[in-house]
Amino acid sequence: MNYFLYNPVTQYDNMGDLLINKSLITLLRRHGQVIIDDNNKPISFITQLLAENDQKLSEITTQGLFNFAEHRLKTPSEDKYYLVFVPGDLSVKGFKKALSRVRFFNSRLRKLKQMGCRILRLGISLNTFDAPNMIAESLYSSAFHVYGLRDKQSIAKAERFRFSNVRYFPDLAWAFYPKFNENEGVVKGRYILISFRASKSGTSHHGDYFAEIKNHLFDVLHQSSLGDYKIVVSYQVQYDREAAQELVELFAKEFEVEFIDKLLSLDEAIHLYKGSDLIISNRLHVLLLGTICKTLSIPFINPVDNKKIAGIYKDNALYDVVLDYRNNTTTVSGRLVDMIKSRSVILNRLEERYKSNAGVIENLLEDIVNN
Repeated sequence: MNYFLYNPVTQYDNMGDLLINKSLITLLRRHGQVIIDDNNKPISFITQLLAENDQKLSEITTQGLFNFAEHRLKTPSEDKYYLVFVPGDLSVKGFKKALSRVRFFNSRLRKLKQMGCRILRLGISLNTFDAPNMIAESLYSSAFHVYGLRDKQSIAKAERFRFSNVRYFPDLAWAFYPKFNENEGVVKGRYILISFRASKSGTSHHGDYFAEIKNHLFDVLHQSSLGDYKIVVSYQVQYDREAAQELVELFAKEFEVEFIDKLLSLDEAIHLYKGSDLIISNRLHVLLLGTICKTLSIPFINPVDNKKIAGIYKDNALYDVVLDYRNNTTTVSGRLVDMIKSRSVILNRLEERYKSNAGVIENLLEDIVNN
């Protein structure tokens, strides 16, 4: 029997993180028993992750996850135990943090590996690291059975710092299969959905940074003669709400605007994205969820600031559907209009990448479990 021990330490008010965590757990449960560490996690988040046959750690032991793993591994058995780390963006800085992580490697990860535990990181990016933490992460990788990176930029960093056990593992959103229903749409009529992050990184709203984005976006949509569409504004992450409010105020000058002022559940987001005619965003998982909902989803980015999106779209030979807002407004507007006219062709290409990446992920996980 395979046991997958999973501790979803992530941003709980981020629908994108929910998406990739749910996708990974769905894949894991095909291959064995999933045990989720629900201790000190929001009930609403855990509820959206769990399926009927999953187990909560709190209901089977009073031990913490790592002690529980060590206890199980001490008992001779044919069972295999996997410790699975969360997917997504990984950033670590600070010398004290690096020292703490080295101690964790020595006290926990190396010991678990020696006891026979298979440790996995799947579908992550190496984002902002200082040198001490990059060295610490390289050390971490030596304890992993598979260290799965989702973009070539991260793989290049890993090679530079001599990471171990590295494999390419696409973003887990590609392996998510949404369930569509026939309920009446929450938004009436034809609409363009816009959803934007408030800053280059972190959780703070940066007004000056966001001002450039929102003004470029307004000018592009205004020039594109899309006035017969309603503009629907939503946010993927709670701390993007202030940016969303700014978009509402700006677009209300020229467009009919509707504000979805709540942090959407995954099912709500699927319903909203599926009903949209067009999605424009600088949030990776808004774009990927829109894509798998079969909606034309266009990145509107500065590739210098949005390296993750730029890299993943380049890796998938989709960079020609990216709008770089640093370019001339008329040029960007013209490209957007051309993409709308070529909607069916672009959607077919996106569907091909969706199916291809889903197949790669499923085959990789099959290989990991069976070898």
